[in-house]
Amino acid sequence: MWEYKVINVPAVAFKFENVIASTQDVCDRMGNDGWELVNFQCFDMSSKLVMIFKRKKA
Repeated sequence: MWEYKVINVPAVAFKFENVIASTQDVCDRMGNDGWELVNFQCFDMSSKLVMIFKRKKA
């Protein structure tokens, strides 16, 4: 069995220089907690970005 976590990122955030570093920090923290990034999607004409992580249920 899997559990999933969805993180929404408004596309407007990518106008700021530090968003790439913060996104990498989020991915690093999620990975350290056993989460694997399985999908990254753009929605609503690229106004919202969604990262989907999964890990085995404990």
